[in-house]
Amino acid sequence: MDEDKDSAAHKLKLDKFNFLSNESYRYRNYGKKSIIPGQRIEVVFFQPDFNSGILKISKRKRAGSLLQIFTDDELIIVKSEKGPRKGQTKYICNYFFIPIKKIMEIKLEITKYNYYSQQIYLFGGRILTFKILFTNFDLEIFRTVIRRLHKTGDDYAP
Repeated sequence: MDEDKDSAAHKLKLDKFNFLSNESYRYRNYGKKSIIPGQRIEVVFFQPDFNSGILKISKRKRAGSLLQIFTDDELIIVKSEKGPRKGQTKYICNYFFIPIKKIMEIKLEITKYNYYSQQIYLFGGRILTFKILFTNFDLEIFRTVIRRLHKTGDDYAP
């Protein structure tokens, strides 16, 4: 009986990915598969591919699709890129599972092309960088999450 309750609660948590049904079924499924039972989902951000730059007519992609999931104990990033050659897998998917305790700092910097460069500084010297195009609403939520990460306390303090 408890297993049924746990399973139902887990499925309810996964409903947080349903907004992606309009954007990308692929990322909705990636997100759902990356959450383990018992994990609490705090915030989910999705960014589709976007183009930017001086010449708006340019078809060059500036940033690929990106899904960021903040849970109670880790940051999960799912990034998909097109395969390098014809005849190979259409998409290559990279998953990053980063424990919150391993994150030293997250910085956002605006670029000259009006998207953000997100740097995730990890203990041990590794830095992950992503290009992100936020709406104003998403940017405020993201900044709130970052402030929470930087608060002092056993869970977040360096």
